[in-house]
Amino acid sequence: MAMINCRQFVSLTALALLGTGCLGPKKNLFPPAAGAPRKTIHVVSHGWHTGIIVLRADIPTNVWPAQRDFAEFASLEVGWGNDGFYRADKITTAIAVKALCWPTPSVLHVVGFNGPPEREFPESKVIRVELSADGFMRLCAFMDRAYAHTVSGSAIPLGPGLYGDSEFYRANGRYYLPKTCNSWTASALRSAGCPITPLWSVTAGSVMRQAQKFGTVLQPDRSSAPPREIVWGSQERAAARPHYQSSLARRCCPSRRSLRSCRHVRFIHHIVAGGASKPAARAVAANQRCAGAARTAG
Repeated sequence: MAMINCRQFVSLTALALLGTGCLGPKKNLFPPAAGAPRKTIHVVSHGWHTGIIVLRADIPTNVWPAQRDFAEFASLEVGWGNDGFYRADKITTAIAVKALCWPTPSVLHVVGFNGPPEREFPESKVIRVELSADGFMRLCAFMDRAYAHTVSGSAIPLGPGLYGDSEFYRANGRYYLPKTCNSWTASALRSAGCPITPLWSVTAGSVMRQAQKFGTVLQPDRSSAPPREIVWGSQERAAARPHYQSSLARRCCPSRRSLRSCRHVRFIHHIVAGGASKPAARAVAANQRCAGAARTAG
């Protein structure tokens, strides 16, 4: 079969999306029946990337054994994505194009934390979703299947993650358009019975727009103020609160340049991440303000 180029692949993907309707809830899974046991999860958007947050205490003991690596934490945030893009020291145009047009290896990014999600991610949109007990069990099984395993059945850690107490793991599945980090989040929610369409969930915004129809918005995207010019120096890097968006910004623009003048940030966010460069800049600005307040108080 003849190879198709990137433009043809994107066109075929768009046609497939146009032919796909919106999916409803899965019967007997979602929503939870009145008076039946239920489990609470959260969906979080960091501007261009989404993840799912679960309480470790809710995870059945016989499912998802890799979560025990975070035994000292109450909650886990899990995201899936392209290996080269996620873990690159510096993000380039070539990495972005490869992620879009060729099936590439994937990784899981798992973060352990304590306390409410809206406190851990103060600049991110957070939606609470109530699942049935069976739906939550299926979500946990989906998470477990996302890990690649050794012959002995162990998960494969790849090193520290991007922020907080986090770890990368080798994942199953290949990353390509339209199978993005956000469509993976939608597929996880769909496994639990939620009325969400993965093929319509290429960007973070599309995931959150669907999720807020069946969930409760606990925290909107607070990065709504106009972004100011931001120049990253060593003090700001050391003092700012770890955050996914600022981590991405630093990998795109490691030198002392304005975020808004960085062509790699604009390209990555508008092509790969669905046009979320301003939220990323706002998140960095907010983190810098928090860091400045902390230095003043100290």
